[in-house]
Amino acid sequence: MDDAWIQAFLKSERKEDNKISGYYHDNYIVKRNGNDLVIRVPHAEKKIHRMIPEEEVLIFLEKAGFPAPRLLYVDPDSQFVVHSYIEGKALNHIYKRNKRVPDWIPTESARLIKCLHRLDPAGLYPYSRGIANSPDSKGFFDCVLKQTKEIYSNYEPLLKNLYHELSFPEHPFERIEKERNRLLNRNFVVNHCDIHRGNFIFDENKKTLRLIDWETCQIGDPAYDLAVHLSKMRYDPDQELLFLNEYLKGNRLFDNFIELQKQVGIYRDLEIITLAVIDTFRYYQDLESPSFTHEEHLDYAARYFIKLKKAWSVWGMDGDALPLEKIMDIFAFFANRNH
Repeated sequence: MDDAWIQAFLKSERKEDNKISGYYHDNYIVKRNGNDLVIRVPHAEKKIHRMIPEEEVLIFLEKAGFPAPRLLYVDPDSQFVVHSYIEGKALNHIYKRNKRVPDWIPTESARLIKCLHRLDPAGLYPYSRGIANSPDSKGFFDCVLKQTKEIYSNYEPLLKNLYHELSFPEHPFERIEKERNRLLNRNFVVNHCDIHRGNFIFDENKKTLRLIDWETCQIGDPAYDLAVHLSKMRYDPDQELLFLNEYLKGNRLFDNFIELQKQVGIYRDLEIITLAVIDTFRYYQDLESPSFTHEEHLDYAARYFIKLKKAWSVWGMDGDALPLEKIMDIFAFFANRNH
């Protein structure tokens, strides 16, 4: 693919109205020779943990016949990649984070994730050094926990007093470090690691789902991928059971439903703490922006409060330790103090 038109587009033609911003990339949907394409431009300041190069993941998925975007071009200087556009709507545009999804969604998502976990991960092994070797689930848990601890250590000098006001315990990882001993070894699989409503493209008529945004893909314990999905997807309880039961059908990675539920639960507690740590920083950072409106503050506070209450529960604390209004006051105080 001739990249001259892409360079010209990025320099002079790209506009906000055709940009879709993600946490790690800006995505531009453009038409070329009658086809829609996606140009993905990474955020240089945001480091992706556990990263297998996304272009290698897309090549791997195409060879395996897995439904995902197809890689079309990689900039030699790593400034952007181009891949095919998947027709459909992002699930989160129709079903917001607290809105119940149709029952076919958890069933179909379980089938899609199960299909992903059945792929032979050998083609991605060269990019997975530094992570525990299959089937060492405890070792994998330790790798994920280490990354979360490093993030917390980076934030703590700035946010130590804020964490204290939000009732973070002095040793926030102590409880989940004990849980890792209950993990059972199982074969590692290809994990997407970020399967939420914003990364599903769906077709309501055909009842199909497609996964996008593969920048956090890794080889690891399948229970971790499921835990991240359930933490971020926010199914209703009955739909979570639908998902787990469908995932278990014909699946040899877990012996029974109780084992599946417990093993996923261990990683889920870790994910809950991770999200509380990271979102505290994001919330604090956004409050420092002059463009952050009062309405955005209200919305962010409500979303953050849900995550914080889950973290309190993992830590064995009262779920109503602080009311929402107090959370907002605490953040506003620390943000204003540093201006």
